[in-house]
Order: sequence, then structure tokens, then C-alpha cells
Amino acid sequence: MFTTNWERITSNPIVLSWISGYRIPFVYPPRQERPPCVKKKIRITDSIQFFLHTKTFSIRKFAAFIGVLVSACPAVQYGWGNPTSSKEPYPGSSAFIREALKRRGVPDCALEVMIHSISRSTEAQYNTTYKMWWKFCQLTGSSLFSSGPKEVIKFLHTILTRKSCGYGSFNSHRSALSLILPGNVGEDILLKRYLRGIANTRPPKPYTNTWNPHPVLNFLSNWFPNENLTLKQLSLKLLMLLLLTTGQRLNAIALIRIENIRESPSGFQIFISDKVKTTRVGKPQPYLQAFYFKDLPALCVGSTLKIFLQRTAPLRKNKSFLFLSIRRPHGIASKQTLSRWMKMVLQDSGIPTDLFKPHSTRHAATSVAFRQGVSVDGIFQSAGWGEESSCFARFYNRPIINETEFARAVLNSNNL
Repeated sequence: MFTTNWERITSNPIVLSWISGYRIPFVYPPRQERPPCVKKKIRITDSIQFFLHTKTFSIRKFAAFIGVLVSACPAVQYGWGNPTSSKEPYPGSSAFIREALKRRGVPDCALEVMIHSISRSTEAQYNTTYKMWWKFCQLTGSSLFSSGPKEVIKFLHTILTRKSCGYGSFNSHRSALSLILPGNVGEDILLKRYLRGIANTRPPKPYTNTWNPHPVLNFLSNWFPNENLTLKQLSLKLLMLLLLTTGQRLNAIALIRIENIRESPSGFQIFISDKVKTTRVGKPQPYLQAFYFKDLPALCVGSTLKIFLQRTAPLRKNKSFLFLSIRRPHGIASKQTLSRWMKMVLQDSGIPTDLFKPHSTRHAATSVAFRQGVSVDGIFQSAGWGEESSCFARFYNRPIINETEFARAVLNSNNL
């Protein structure tokens, strides 16, 4: 009736447009993805029935009805959308991923299962991206969860101009944003073209050579007998010997639990029960062995592990992971802590750590084992690589000597 009475007074289209209220020009027809809860459904239904059967009502009553409709819309979520305020804190990667999955229509009952598909290390890696994306959206007004490839390219370019990151970092940013943004953003043609340009201007720098384990083994052999070593020396020695004699990744070594260590006459068998990089459905978990080498007592990884377990037993309490921090209260040593320990050993051994990072122990161990005549299949088996190693074994046509060949080959390189 309000609009009808105004139409009797004037035919001015501008005035009538004011009376009709505001109109929002949507690019696409708005659609509510999820229904409101039962309680709000009842409130909405009651309000509609009231207006249908009431000829006159107050503006306050109608405003209250509009408020009920707005609050019932799942798209209106307080604290999300565009973080326009610079004071709005970053909520964390878990909340970020959870909200993105909700907006993609994942049912609440399936959220936890979906989140468990992302490993802790991947989530920690993506957390860096999401922090920068949060700040970028604050500055530019871009949408956190509905931006397109153009916004992603702008975001990556701000990183390109401010930091000296390599191609791998940008590829990680793309993967992180593909998880929270709609559509297949990571496969956009323009974005792929931009990343190819980064790959050409900042190509990855793989190791063209590696270091000889001899200086490191020579340095560790001076830390003997093991019974006289400090907890720091014993921890660093065991860590480096495990890495060199197994060829495994640091992540796998950091996940060793004492309940998964079994002693045998030949040494120790170590099972990795936690999820690692190579964990797949139907694929066995990493299996490590720390053998006794009676002819190499100063570098015997088995005896070093045995003494380490005896030394740390009173410090463990309820801590199940193998490596503990050196200082009190002797908490669980993180992967970053183990990485620092490796760097310390490399530096003290004379290895240039500006050229070779902690992961280079894997290159050094497998390379020297191959030079010592260990079969490719044996190297792949010890280092935890895939089944593709069988074709390499046939190509090189070298038989597997025995299960201790990898570790002994690395330790014997000290005599070269």
C-alpha cells in the first residue's frame, strides 16, 4: 500500500525508485546453499504467517523480520568474508581450511574426515601461504574464499617482487590456494603460464654434486666410547648415523617411537607407524634397521642406539618418540630441532652448509652406497623409494648382497 499511494502522488521514476528501496545488481542469481536450522525455520514461518494475516504492522516489527532472514542465511558468517579490518586476527590454517570446505558444501558430519586427509606437515606448510593470503586480502579487499586466478596471480607477484623464493615455494602457494578457492584454480591456463615464467626466471637448484661422508664419519668416530659422551653428543651422533646408514628422510627419523623398536641378535628393527610422505593406501610403512657392526665399534649404529635408549629412559616419563630435547624438561625434539642438530654436525665436520642442507644426507648416503657397489634395488629398498627401483636393478644388473649392505657400504667409505 505504501508504494501504491506514492504512485498516486507522483509518476517520477526517480522518486518511485527511491520508494521501492535499494536494489542490488547481482552478477548471478543468489542461491542459498544450505537451509537454516530448525529453530530459525520456525521463526521465519511464524513471521510470514503474521504478515499474511495482519493488515497493519510497525516498522520495527518488519525490521525484526528482515534481521531474522539475514541471520538465517548461511552465507552471512560473522568473522569471515573479507578481512577489511587490519586488526582482525588471522584465525589459523585449521579454521581456514574448515571454513573453505564448508563453503564448498561439505556436510558438517564429514568435515573431520576431510580434514584428516591433510597431513600435519602439509597443513603447517600451507599455514604460511594462508597468513600471507589473509594480509593480501586485507590490503586489496579481495575475497578470501571466492577469488579467481587473476587475484591469485597478483598475490604471487607481490611475493615475487618482495622475496627471493624459488619455484618450489610458488608451486606450494598454488596448491594451498587451490584447496580453499572455488573451481580448479591451480589448473588455470594463465596461472600455469605465470608459474612457468617463474620457473624460467628462478629455476630450482638441484644438487649437481654431493659431499663425501668420510669427514662426517671421521668426526663422529672421535666421539667414542659412547658411554662417556654427553646427552648432546650422543643424540647428534645417533641422529647422523641413522640418517646415513638408512638413507631415510629426516621426517621418518623424527617419527621413530620406542615402542616400535625391536632388538634382535643382529641389531634393531624399527617400524614407522605414523604417516610419512610416502604413506599410501596398500603401501607398507617405512622399516628401518640399525645393525651391530662389531668391526666398527666407534660407528656402530646399533650399539649407539642401545646406549641412547638406556641413557634417556629416566628422562622419558610418558614420551614415546625416540629423540628428546637436550635441555630440561627434555620434551620431544621437533623436526626443526633435529635439522639444527644435523647442521651442527655438518659444520663441525667441515661440510659447507651454505651449499648443502640437512636433506643432503640422503643424497650423500645413497651416492656413496652406489659407488661402493650396492645394487640400485638395495638402495631403493633401504631409502624407502618406490617399486620403480626394480627396473633400475635390471638395468644395472647388480645383485643384492645382503640386507646390511647399504649401512656397511656407507660406514666403510670412511676407510677409502
